Amino acid sequence: MRVVFSRLLVAVMIFTLIGSSSTGAAGIQSESSLGNSQEALSKVTVFAGSGEFDDWDGEASEASFRMPQGIAVLKDGSVLVADTRNHLIRQVKNGKVSTYAGFMLGTKDNVTPEGAWHDGAKETAVFNGPSGMDTDLEGNVYIADTDNHRIRKISKDGMVATVAGDGIIGDEDGTGTEARFYHPQDVAVAADGTLYVADTLNHLIRRITPDGQVTTLNAPSNRVVEVIAG
Repeated sequence: MRVVFSRLLVAVMIFTLIGSSSTGAAGIQSESSLGNSQEALSKVTVFAGSGEFDDWDGEASEASFRMPQGIAVLKDGSVLVADTRNHLIRQVKNGKVSTYAGFMLGTKDNVTPEGAWHDGAKETAVFNGPSGMDTDLEGNVYIADTDNHRIRKISKDGMVATVAGDGIIGDEDGTGTEARFYHPQDVAVAADGTLYVADTLNHLIRRITPDGQVTTLNAPSNRVVEVIAG
């Protein structure tokens, strides 16, 4: 009898909370989320992409991406997108999508593009699973080139270079390409030009100074086994 009563009491409490939350939400929607002209003050819209798993450039609503995972805003207001599975950096500008940096390999017969590594002019440079991005005060773009285990830079004059990492999985500190990362997925640039890297599968936060010195900011994980969802 006590169990039945307890369950009934819990059910009544949940119903009461839901009812109160619903009433509150309705009040917020009708008052706080609407402007003086009753227009919505917050609204989610599609900025670019048709939802197709492809690599089409063109009008923003008709363009397509393959698993985009990072964005950065340039000084001119255009948006760069790390188009991860296309291994490209795309640009959304004036309502159109174009390829800003990167070169696709293995795109024939509906084969998903292959990633690789090559520095040089942004039109011929090659990435492998680029993810997080950020820009510095001068307009340079920094990219966590995840599957290359490197941090890359697109200078404002259009050249792609490797800032740090030699492409071999590891957690070595050092200068520039002497350092090693393991699946870095994001970067952030401080006002002084220092880079902070989310070195994902090393479970570390790394720092890259403007002169290229890579150091580790937190203690390494002692876990032997990683738990993967699913």
